[in-house]
Amino acid sequence: MKVGRNDPCPCGSGHKYKHCCAAVPASSTAPADLLWSRLRRILDPSPIAILKFVKREFGVGLLDEAWNEFTGDTGAAFDPDHRNLPLFMPWFFHKWVPDPNDDSRVPADRMDEFPVTAAYLRQLGTRVDPLLARYLQSACRAPFSYFEIVSVVPGERLGVRDIFTGREFDVTDRTASTTVQEGWVCFGQVVTVDHISLLEGVGPIIFPPIEKLHVLDLRKQLARRRRKLTANDIADFDLEMLDLYHEVSDRLLNPAMPTLQNTDGEPVAFCRVTYEVESARAAFDALHELCLNASADELLQEATRDAEGKLLAVDFSWLKEGNAKHASWENTVLGQIKVDGRRVVAHVNSEERAKAFRSLADALLPAGSRYVSTVIESMEAALESRDPKDRAQADAEADELNARPEVRAMMAGVMRKEYADWIDTKLPALSGLTPRLAMRTADGRERVEALLKHLEQADTGRSQPVDPSIFAEIRAELVAEAKGTGHRTR
Repeated sequence: MKVGRNDPCPCGSGHKYKHCCAAVPASSTAPADLLWSRLRRILDPSPIAILKFVKREFGVGLLDEAWNEFTGDTGAAFDPDHRNLPLFMPWFFHKWVPDPNDDSRVPADRMDEFPVTAAYLRQLGTRVDPLLARYLQSACRAPFSYFEIVSVVPGERLGVRDIFTGREFDVTDRTASTTVQEGWVCFGQVVTVDHISLLEGVGPIIFPPIEKLHVLDLRKQLARRRRKLTANDIADFDLEMLDLYHEVSDRLLNPAMPTLQNTDGEPVAFCRVTYEVESARAAFDALHELCLNASADELLQEATRDAEGKLLAVDFSWLKEGNAKHASWENTVLGQIKVDGRRVVAHVNSEERAKAFRSLADALLPAGSRYVSTVIESMEAALESRDPKDRAQADAEADELNARPEVRAMMAGVMRKEYADWIDTKLPALSGLTPRLAMRTADGRERVEALLKHLEQADTGRSQPVDPSIFAEIRAELVAEAKGTGHRTR
């Protein structure tokens, strides 16, 4: 039905339509759109108005007091340029209450006026827009919590779930909905007024799915013997919530250098082990059996010989059966061995493998052979030592190889087997349980799903992404496991 200019505005403001949402473009005539547009018009200037109220009534020093509690740094002055300002200001306005035991700047007889938003509304009384008043009152009630993105309609809305209470919201959002993905986690408020919910005071650092595990750890810590947390419960733990946000966001922004390990769990160190030998042929005959996937004749087909057919140089992989981390692998490449004239050089990626090669070479190489040196290179030095043309050629060859249908089919098979084995792999992120066993509890199911989303999103950058059907098969098997054992509580 068409709204008359003198009819009450559908947005619920209490004003006539001609004095309210009539200015909104005709393409946005749904009640939710009208309410959202009106909210944005009255909300955008409100932080400045509330801040002026704070400075007038309590002085600018109150910002320092709240900032100290927000950051956990008692000596920090309020920083208006800090990245967390979009989170701090709503928290300061709607939630922060000064502590009378901390030598607060607030007079004792005014402590009961807080939070700031409540004091601001009381002073304005009936002069405040009714819609703004309802929104700000709702903001004072809504707890700061962690919300998982469960659905996204880009440019329109988000479906979010409070990880602590389980409550779900359909959030109207025009901006964040264009950048976030399902499974990501944000910290902030969801404020509901009339028939619309908005994200308020969201921390600027959105967590990827894997970080949900830390949020679940906090939930477990806070819940204790409660079967389910309420909004009132989590409001009592606002500082614990903030501490986790600061910890995770600082780590995401300033990641520690990863400790690289090879598939045997050994720290990566590029090592070059060199021996002097009497002849290339004698050295090859002594060492070629370290390559498990090719015979001596096959290896020699790629060798370099002189005019008389004498072996000059040959290189081959040093392999062992199986793999400590990947049960689906038939072999593990331990290094690359190059026989060149009277030298044997083994390139390996850990000091442990360098020592292992020395033990084998000392036992296998013929008499007259002599160990020369083991040189350990940093990763940077190893990469810089490669000629750019060689790197480009190697990359091109790898791309060409990976593009072959038979190689892609083989890799898909390996990935399918590897992910199938993942279901029954004990994982530290699941406290040593396998994903299959973790599915027996509600908490475990949430953790497994967070890990799966992490694997899916990490996979998108690969040159050959995993077939999506593999993840669908994993989920189907895990859901069947959960149904078979019955859904249990945390």
